[in-house]
Amino acid sequence: MPLLDTLKFAEEFRQAGFPDPQARILASKFEETAQAISQDFKAALRAEMSALRQELLEAIRATEARIDAKFEALEARIDAKFEALEARIDAKFEGVDAKFDGVDAKFEGMESKFDLKIERLRVELHSSLSRQTLAFAGILIAAVTLAVAVIKSFPNWFQSP
Repeated sequence: MPLLDTLKFAEEFRQAGFPDPQARILASKFEETAQAISQDFKAALRAEMSALRQELLEAIRATEARIDAKFEALEARIDAKFEALEARIDAKFEGVDAKFDGVDAKFEGMESKFDLKIERLRVELHSSLSRQTLAFAGILIAAVTLAVAVIKSFPNWFQSP
């Protein structure tokens, strides 16, 4: 597509007083010059756009690198905070575990004491029961002996009339 309307251009030259061949040559030369300038301008514009594209790509890459570095630093800080938090939680749980171990030891001690007391009470109860059984047996023997003595002393009391 031509940049200039050469017929219109030539017509304007003719109206300005230029002879027809000269008007046509001038219009044609203006067209060639405009085409050359346009070609040069397009080439320069392409080169400038290519350089600008390269600059933008480099800027984007640099920005990406800075963002990546910031994310890595942030990730490292977050990881460090999580590790510190995990260490604090572990330490607290170790303290709780130690307290539970202490409570368990106290319960075991109390259980041992209760077992000893229960065993003592069982022995005392068995001993007391044995003594009471012997006392009851003694009383029973005394009662039977008394009953036999009474029967022997008063044989008539127990006979039928």
